[in-house]
Amino acid sequence: MKRTLLILLAAFFVSTCTKIRLNGDHFIFGLSFSQCEADCARFFLIKKNSLYADEMENGSDKLKFKYNALSDEKFKMAEQLRAGLPAVLKNSASATFGCPDCRDQGSFYIELKENSKMRIFKIDTDTSQVPAEMRPFLLELKRLISEL
Repeated sequence: MKRTLLILLAAFFVSTCTKIRLNGDHFIFGLSFSQCEADCARFFLIKKNSLYADEMENGSDKLKFKYNALSDEKFKMAEQLRAGLPAVLKNSASATFGCPDCRDQGSFYIELKENSKMRIFKIDTDTSQVPAEMRPFLLELKRLISEL
């Protein structure tokens, strides 16, 4: 009985330690595809000077991130992306740009939480459908996601 209880308790602690909580300031960026078979989403979280990879199969899953942070080098790359956020996103409320994933082309996802204010952006991967000032940022976002 004691052994079973200890095993269950250990399993509980292991399962609760594999996810990062999304309270507090953070920056999430990613790319997802609704019409695909496996690993249809690649999301990353910057929180407290660390970068975390997702634990999701697709973009419709609840946002979940691995407990172990990625390397400091990868964090610095992602931090440069956050620093280069275009004004149209910095100064906007939550919004959709273009027609994300309408033609099975996928969609970018950006979530910003600063000072308890949350903003979510869903953005078409077809850069011809978004404001011109966002295009260089989106190209960098796509490149970074593929590198991480």
